[in-house]
Amino acid sequence: MQRREFLSGMAAATAVGTTSSSAIDIISNSLMNDESARMTASHFGPLRAFCGADLFVGSMTPVLDKVGGKVIAELHAGAKLKQISQNGEYVEVEYVGFIPGESPIAYARVGVLEQDINVGDMKTFKVIKTHKDPYGNEWDEVSVKGFVKKDTLVADIDVVHKAGQALFEERCGSCHALHAYDEFGANVWPSVIETMISNSALTPQEVETLNRFLQSKAPIE
Repeated sequence: MQRREFLSGMAAATAVGTTSSSAIDIISNSLMNDESARMTASHFGPLRAFCGADLFVGSMTPVLDKVGGKVIAELHAGAKLKQISQNGEYVEVEYVGFIPGESPIAYARVGVLEQDINVGDMKTFKVIKTHKDPYGNEWDEVSVKGFVKKDTLVADIDVVHKAGQALFEERCGSCHALHAYDEFGANVWPSVIETMISNSALTPQEVETLNRFLQSKAPIE
């Protein structure tokens, strides 16, 4: 991954990322009214999990500080979580990821702009330790604990990837010859997809699912 690729990807991620509590409130209030989000959750089916199990975000979902509480963060499709407990329709989870500098967006991997979660208050992140990427940039490993709706989660990341692959083949392939997965780096694919949204009429949920699939296939460097 070239440094300019990382920086251009960071700029794009910042432009499309949610960086304030008010924006998080807007997303959380409207999210479950989004037909595509409900259809995605329905397609994934019921979640069967247990304490300590790995779970994955199937559709964008808010994180609450407690059941019926306030929104503290927003999770993106494909983010990996650890289940702590269940409470009715909610699951208590812990997220662990990485932030570059003072970014309100945490990513799945060091040096890769694979968006997992964004917060309105940096104090929501608990810093675990600091890592360095191959270019010497520091990334803090952070965690967030909270409650999410059970019906927005899946037990297997392949479910998200298969949904993204279907979007890639059906929606992107209907307009042009499909790009090879390795034609763009993991930090560039989101910018490429961003330029195609108007032509493909992709919803925000579909963009996230598509990005997650392509970034899982693309080279880091």
